[in-house]
Amino acid sequence: MAENALEMQNDVGKATILVLQEVISSQQVAEIADRLGYTHWAISDFSPPISVTRKWFKSLEVAILSDEPFSHVAEWDTTRDNYDPRVSDTSVTTETLSLALTLDSDTQPSRGFLRVDLENGLSIMQFIGNHQVVHQEMRT
Repeated sequence: MAENALEMQNDVGKATILVLQEVISSQQVAEIADRLGYTHWAISDFSPPISVTRKWFKSLEVAILSDEPFSHVAEWDTTRDNYDPRVSDTSVTTETLSLALTLDSDTQPSRGFLRVDLENGLSIMQFIGNHQVVHQEMRT
């Protein structure tokens, strides 16, 4: 996957922030970040690892890579497993959010979101779930 990401970067140029979908491990994200020259990364912890699920497609996560340092990383996970997101810099505060939302099953995201706050004041949110839900959540 790191080689594919490098090909993409060679085609379009390096972005300050890169959002990844369908990654499966911290190691995979760290390898991509290293290969592309990003010093900061965070990955969600929505799913059990492949060693538990035995299927990569049941262990999908999202990740955010950045040249800018992180000040805080959080996730909201609908499974409520209470595992915090993982980050490249362990001095960055991480947490699992408990949002006071009452959503019916048609509106609730199927998985959750990863939020990264950068030291420069910018916040990035990566949703995981179907696109219809993502758009609904972004409008509210």
